[in-house]
Amino acid sequence: MTGETKTVLVQTMVDAQTLIEHLIDLDTLAAARSRGRYSALCGIEVLAASMTTEENHFCRKWLFELGRDVVTS
Repeated sequence: MTGETKTVLVQTMVDAQTLIEHLIDLDTLAAARSRGRYSALCGIEVLAASMTTEENHFCRKWLFELGRDVVTS
């Protein structure tokens, strides 16, 4: 099992409170849609912003641990 890579499909989402863009697992996205709050891969609970809201910053975990070149859906 060592050395195997697991593919996780993600969507970016801007948090309405901080304007920070986070990565959300698509399974989590579907499961939490009715609540309007989503658990990001970094562990932060995200309140979805308007789709027209531009991010102010990217999540630090995304930038430093995952790299900005993550492919999103």
